Order: sequence, then C-alpha cells, then structure tokens
Amino acid sequence: MSDVTDKLRDELTASGWRTERAAKDTGVGWYAWKRLEGAVDCRCNDKPPSLVLTPYALTVNGKTWYSSELDVTGEIPSGRWVKLIAYSIPLDEVIEAIPECTSILRNAWNSAAQGPAKAASHDTQGEKNV
Repeated sequence: MSDVTDKLRDELTASGWRTERAAKDTGVGWYAWKRLEGAVDCRCNDKPPSLVLTPYALTVNGKTWYSSELDVTGEIPSGRWVKLIAYSIPLDEVIEAIPECTSILRNAWNSAAQGPAKAASHDTQGEKNV
C-alpha cells in the first residue's frame, strides 16, 4: 500500500465507512462501503443499497497512476440488477467528490428502484423504451 491510499482509507473510516479486502485486483487491495442514506430499499434484502468506493493504482514505467470509482449496485422491483457508477475520479479529488457523486447515484438509484411507471414520469426526453 501507499501513503496516498492509506491516508484515504484513514479519512474514510474516520467518516464512518467500512473497509474490506478487495476481491478483484485493483492495485490497492481494499474498498470502502457504507449504506446509501435516503435511498429506496433494494429488493433483495429490503435495506438501502451500499455506496462503494474502490480506489485503483496502476504502475506503468515506474510511475503509479491513481483513480477511484463510486458505485451503487442492487436489485430493482422488476428483479433486474443494476450497477450505477461514477468513475475515473482522481484519488486526490475523491473526498471532495463524494457528496456530489453520492447525490447523483442516490437520485439515479431511487429513480430505478421506484419502478418503470415512476421512472418514466421523470423522463424529460419523452423517449419510448425499445
């Protein structure tokens, strides 16, 4: 681990996030999560979905590049699973980006989780589903 990712993990845990060992190779080895407050419950467990922050590190020619993503994954009323992602967030900007991304992801989740009839009422383009 690096000082950059260790500092991020410390900041997140101090703010109530939980951290776990990453199941996929991210170059960092951990991810953080917390319940998405104000979100409609997920169909599979009748709880709000989790907001997950995954940091990434990639070393090329001796230089390490850091990035992160925030995502919400869950089952909506139709039984479909959706994954909503804000990605390519520079690691040094992610703490400041969390409030904006959380709001965007919460709104998108709530729209999807309320089902097609309610989601269609928010469709500002007037497009029909194909």
